[in-house]
Amino acid sequence: MERFKRFFAEEKKPYRILVLSYDDFANDDPNVTGERIISEATSLGFDSYVLELDGGFISTTSGKKIAHTYDKQKKEIDEKGFELNPDDTLVFVRGSITTRYAWLDTVTQLERAGFCCINSRHCFEVCHDKYRTMLFLAEAGLRQPKTILISHKNESTKAFEELGANFPIILKTVTGSHGVGVLFIESEKNLVATVQLLYKLDEDISLLLQEYIPTKSDVRAIVRDREIIATMARPVVEGDFRSNVSQGAEPVAIELTDMEKINCLDAAKVVDGLWVGVDFIPAKNRVKEQPFIIEVNSSPGSAGIEKTNKTNMVKDVVKYYMDRTKWLKPKPFRSIYS
Repeated sequence: MERFKRFFAEEKKPYRILVLSYDDFANDDPNVTGERIISEATSLGFDSYVLELDGGFISTTSGKKIAHTYDKQKKEIDEKGFELNPDDTLVFVRGSITTRYAWLDTVTQLERAGFCCINSRHCFEVCHDKYRTMLFLAEAGLRQPKTILISHKNESTKAFEELGANFPIILKTVTGSHGVGVLFIESEKNLVATVQLLYKLDEDISLLLQEYIPTKSDVRAIVRDREIIATMARPVVEGDFRSNVSQGAEPVAIELTDMEKINCLDAAKVVDGLWVGVDFIPAKNRVKEQPFIIEVNSSPGSAGIEKTNKTNMVKDVVKYYMDRTKWLKPKPFRSIYS
């Protein structure tokens, strides 16, 4: 009987949180999502820890994994660190993880040790590459703007012809966020000159062309574990063609149609996202036509959408995962002979 009492007492304990990040804490901004996760965890009584990826690492001592962060102010490593256990530690991964393979490998290290990571390395790698995202979404039958890769600095005209769209078009870097690396191209001369300039600045750059879909606003839906928990419409910034909140867009509330809800849930599912933002341009007939899915964000921000929905989305997400049956973990390897 005493053994069962101890078991249930342990189950009621709050879980622990590890945040993997690089730039989310650089400016000590309380509105940044990584900072918010720690703040909400603290308010709920959870032990939490930030692993600063630039200089931090995970050690293994006597079979136990310990996260050691690098304190940039003190310019020293936290030697004591934060003990990790896949049974009680949930890992929140922020977007800066894609900057270096070593940081992505930190996620893999934790995943293979049985930790639930929100989101997985697979999810981050798919979402980080806009063309790869497009391929995954296409397999799921989701509607998107026509998209094509530019394979060489002198092949932009050929790529445009294969795209089968009219000017203006959108030129994007394959990776990028917050609307950075997205260009509005109005003519062939503009296209050729811009592509050649970008290749001159970075000969290894990856670019794609995309059909321009005129719209007054796009929409973001936050999907958490197969459920839409927040939405917002982002009007196009005046004098611009982008609608990112980071570029100055003022979001407004919006109710999704059944078609839009289904497509957003499918988009999150196809990239294996546990907590993602799905961005789309509404169709002319929102009830009957599929929206144009633009991208899936594996590290969605919180400030604009929380204000619009008048909710504490980050706290809701942290509380939701108090139910450990929601923790999605990699399956251990099993030999075909076992």
